[in-house]
Amino acid sequence: MNLLDLKRRFAAGSLTGLARVALAIPLYFILTPYVLHALGTERFGLWAFGTLVISVMTLTDFGFKNALVYYVARNLEDTARINRYFNVAFLLFVAMTMLVFAIAYAAGPLIVRELLNVKIELRDEAAFVLWVTALGFGLRFVALPFQAVVEAHQRHAVSQAILLLWLVVNFVGTLIALNIRPDIYALGAISILSNLVVLAAFITYTKIQFRFLGVDPRRVSASEAKDMVIYGGGIHAATLLIASREPVLKVLIARTQDLAGVATFEIVFRLCTQLVSFVATPLLGTFSAAALLARDRTDELGHVLRPMLGFCLATFVPAILFFASFSESLVSLWLGPDFPQVSAMLPGAFTAFSVYYTTEVLYKSIEGSGWSVYSALVQSIVLSLMVGTFLAWDGPAGAAVPAALLSGFVFFSLSNVAVFRVRFPTLRLVTSAQLGWLLAPACAYLLVLRWLPPAVLPVAFFVYSILHIVCVRRANLFDVFNVARRVVKMVTVKQ
Repeated sequence: MNLLDLKRRFAAGSLTGLARVALAIPLYFILTPYVLHALGTERFGLWAFGTLVISVMTLTDFGFKNALVYYVARNLEDTARINRYFNVAFLLFVAMTMLVFAIAYAAGPLIVRELLNVKIELRDEAAFVLWVTALGFGLRFVALPFQAVVEAHQRHAVSQAILLLWLVVNFVGTLIALNIRPDIYALGAISILSNLVVLAAFITYTKIQFRFLGVDPRRVSASEAKDMVIYGGGIHAATLLIASREPVLKVLIARTQDLAGVATFEIVFRLCTQLVSFVATPLLGTFSAAALLARDRTDELGHVLRPMLGFCLATFVPAILFFASFSESLVSLWLGPDFPQVSAMLPGAFTAFSVYYTTEVLYKSIEGSGWSVYSALVQSIVLSLMVGTFLAWDGPAGAAVPAALLSGFVFFSLSNVAVFRVRFPTLRLVTSAQLGWLLAPACAYLLVLRWLPPAVLPVAFFVYSILHIVCVRRANLFDVFNVARRVVKMVTVKQ
């Protein structure tokens, strides 16, 4: 696959992903208060426990999804070998889905009673959340091998389109279900339905586009299984640690605070995830692109990464300042005046997420180049820093989560910069001068921020935004207009 074709597919995936995120964010803003008011704060907190099961299922991935992308991308012409890798991953995912569902169904009451400390009258509903999430997400889990083959062929636009379909089905289904029956059981039914749609869509697409692909246990090979275990081990450890962040913090909050604290964390964590996804989504092809190019085409990899890193830097800096300036009024407008804890937690949490995802392109490039062990090492330190900071925190309770996130995520980005320079010593993605142009308007805005009355803040931020765009373009860090023209050209021009 030549560089032009790779860039064209990357651009198509980024555009489709941005379309999905552009729809996902307003739908999230609509759906969250709707579900919150339909269920009430306590039951909303119960529904949030479903992410515990999702995290556990993510742990059973064993790194095989990314390993499958990695090996398929490096063996695009060897369909027999691709089939062997695919069947290893598929059979593992089916087995793990069945195991996790059985455990969630059998041990749900014990988990709810002993670990989550749920009051007696809500325990049946909490147990239902655990096992129905295992069933619903299990369907999505089984779709991962099909998705991996699609993405290894650099067809990220297809994956994003299917996830967009899930978004629509989940949103519409939730509104209808809660209107008919406003309880957790209705949400559970929609969870199963929407994930079943995803599985069916990926299976249908791969049957049409990759006719050589098929589920056949006889194609499982010990050699390919060994390859995936070795490479996937580091990815799996990293995935385990990443997936552990949210449930670990939720358990800590549940045991030190109450369900209202869990609900606040759920809202903030989900909101931050949705917001940063607008920037992170166009980066999703970085891993598979690195798997294809890192071995002997590093210069071409640099051409792919530079605009992506510039996009992250140019977007996250003003976004951090925006939420630092306007979180209180925006949250009050969104959820009403009864959730001051959300507005207090949001600026610090969003800053932490922004710092993390600014270097996501570096992190995925390191992984895609074959250094999967690095993922495990850095994520273990990140989680340790987060938990240690939370437990050692002696300030306001609402600030413990932002402090924990910041401690881990700042380390993550600094580590990525250092390791990327070791792994790709010939690649220079951004210069000191470019960073200076980027940060100059932000520093000026921060200097005057403390003296500005609230009524003037929108005008001041607008002026800062104009200066930011001018400086970013002047530094040639990221030219949104030029990139838009090039993206349209790459998507539309025939090979």
